[in-house]
Amino acid sequence: MKEDIYVFSQYVRKDRPANVLMAGVSYCDASYLISRSDYDSYVVEYTVDGQGVLETDGKRYEINTGDPYFLYKGKSHRYYCKENSWTKIWIVLQGEIIESLFGIYLKQQ
Repeated sequence: MKEDIYVFSQYVRKDRPANVLMAGVSYCDASYLISRSDYDSYVVEYTVDGQGVLETDGKRYEINTGDPYFLYKGKSHRYYCKENSWTKIWIVLQGEIIESLFGIYLKQQ
């Protein structure tokens, strides 16, 4: 597995309404697995190629090429490569505006 990760923590300030903590590209293989409990940030991911699986709130989602997905602050989630490859771009966000946008446009179901 290979990742290109860009970290912006040096620019993060709690008084800003939005912060980008990091962003990157993940080139996942069969060993790729992320599992987090009560995650403290929002994440937006887009599948460039391949397939993965997202498990959250007791549900399982198949992620395919061209699919975006969103990880909510305060939620536990688990995601992994379904086949032998999964390429995705992602961004990790925090802040009041991000929370408002997720609440308005991406209401949890």
